[in-house]
Amino acid sequence: MPSIARARCAGRRADRAPQHLHQAPKPRAVKGTYGHDTFSYTPQSTMIPCLYEVARLGMTPPGGPERWQLETQLVRDRNRVSDALVDARLLIETSLSLLQ
Repeated sequence: MPSIARARCAGRRADRAPQHLHQAPKPRAVKGTYGHDTFSYTPQSTMIPCLYEVARLGMTPPGGPERWQLETQLVRDRNRVSDALVDARLLIETSLSLLQ
C-alpha cells in the first residue's frame, strides 16, 4: 500500500476513534459557561480567597497562639494582595503610556 493511501486510511481511523469523546455528557453549570459554581461557602466563593479567614479572626480569643498565627497569615496574605494590585496598576499605567 503506498504511503499516501496508508496515511489516508490512518486518518480515517483517527477521525472515527475520538467520536465517543464528543458524545460524552457535559457537566451542567448553574452560572453558565464562564461563571464559577460554588456549592458552599468556601474560600473559592469569596472575592479574594486568601482572605477568607478574616471572619474567623473576630471569633478567635486575643492573645492566644491561634490568634497570633491567624493574624500573621492574614497580614502576609493582605500584603500579597496589595503587592499584586500595585503591580497590576503599574502594568496598566505603563501599557497606557506606551499607547499614547
